[in-house]
Parts: sequence; structure tokens; C-alpha cells
Amino acid sequence: MSIKAALREVNNSVLDLQSAEYNTFERPLERLAAALNLPVLKQTTDELKAKGDLDEFLDRAHKGGGTRLIWPSNRQEELGLTIQLIERAAKKPSWFLQLAHTYYYSGSMIVAGLRKITSAVIIPFNRDFAVYVNENCPGATSEDGSPGNSVTYNIGSMHNSPLQHIGVGGSGSQTVSYSSRDLRSVVDLYRQKVDELDLDPAQRRRADAQVATIEAQLIDEPDPTIIEAAGKSLKRIIEGAIGGAAGSAIAAAPLWAPLLGMF
Repeated sequence: MSIKAALREVNNSVLDLQSAEYNTFERPLERLAAALNLPVLKQTTDELKAKGDLDEFLDRAHKGGGTRLIWPSNRQEELGLTIQLIERAAKKPSWFLQLAHTYYYSGSMIVAGLRKITSAVIIPFNRDFAVYVNENCPGATSEDGSPGNSVTYNIGSMHNSPLQHIGVGGSGSQTVSYSSRDLRSVVDLYRQKVDELDLDPAQRRRADAQVATIEAQLIDEPDPTIIEAAGKSLKRIIEGAIGGAAGSAIAAAPLWAPLLGMF
């Protein structure tokens, strides 16, 4: 498996965790922990885990009053601690729920704490870990792990572009960036108009999870890989709702054109 494919597995596991419920969150956690220990990533994750000690980190938080986790400013240490946290959570799901309740309390519903720790810890980790791997692992941007001959185009806000140039014997990649303003418009549109789509509860949870992913990316420079995955999932849900709807949703369909056209 290539590094690119392994990072895709990490990202897919996080997306599944975002939309998981109390009785389904364990499997995405297990998948995430397994993905982080795939052979192409294991050396990197082991090196990062060596940067910090999860028990000492939690003990400091407990001694400090037990109301918030004080994450280190060193990015590598933070990544290492989060990997340890994910691995322990996969082995001890009840421990993870208690951790969420203690440090990421969001009301009496257990799933609310689960969602909050996912958005506050796991989603940023997903972004930062991918950046770290791509910047520090040789062959990270190549599908087969070899440098190859490639041509890369960085296209500003050009959406759904068919442009692709691949040299003989090489590989091509197209990087599409998303502006914070465009993404904020997507989030705002969804928040204002989602009720008109009349989504069923399962669809609404999935759509909310994708929008939360996009919104989390606005904290820092958006990662186009994460944005694209979340955006396409959201687009499928909305297209399905419009295609099978009657009345107000069909009448409001043009309102969704900016979102549907972006991904």
C-alpha cells in the first residue's frame, strides 16, 4: 500500500467516526488505529509517539483541575500524544467516552461528547498528520512510493476542471485549492437552508458531519484533500435529496448551485 492510500484510509476512518453514533463509534476508532499502524506509516507514527507520554499528559491535566487538556505547543509531540490517545481509545472505547465526558463535555447525551472530542481533537489531527507525513516522508506524494516523473498544477479556485497533463512514463497531479470565503459561504448556505431539504435523520447526521469537517478546516489553511472528500459526500446527500424531493426542495434547488458546483 502506498502512503497516499494509507492517508486516504486514515481520512475515511475519521469521516466515519464523525457520523458515528454511541453504538457504532467503536469500529471507526479501530479502523483509524489500524490505519495509523499500516506498514508505510508505522515508522512515522512510532517516531511521533516517542515524543510524548500520554499518561503523564493526562496526569498533568488531572492535577490541574481536570477540566481541560493542556496540549503541547510542539506539533510533533501533539501528534504523538493524539496517536497514543487514538490507539488506547480503540482498545478501550469506554475510556474514550469517559475522556470525552471529562474534558469535552457537551451536555448529558453521550454522543454529544463523542462528537465534540472528534471535532476538537481527531479532525485537526487528521489534517496535521497528513501535512506532516507529506512533508517528511519520502515518496508520500507518489502513488507507488517512488518519485517518478510528474507535473503538478496548482489551480486557484477552478472547480471541476478537466485539465490534466501527464508525461510519458510519469504521473500527474492536480491540486485544487478552496478559498476560506467560498467555504464559509457553503457552510452558511447549508446552515440557513438545510431544513428545506427535508433530510431523514440519518442523512441529516451525515450531512452535518461533512459540514462540520469543512467548518473545522476554516480554523487554518484548508486542506484540499479533506475538503474534497467532505464536499463530495455532502454533494451526494444534497443531490439525492433534491432529486427525490417535491415542493419546496425542488423550488429551492437553484440555491444549492454554488455548493454543488464547487465539488
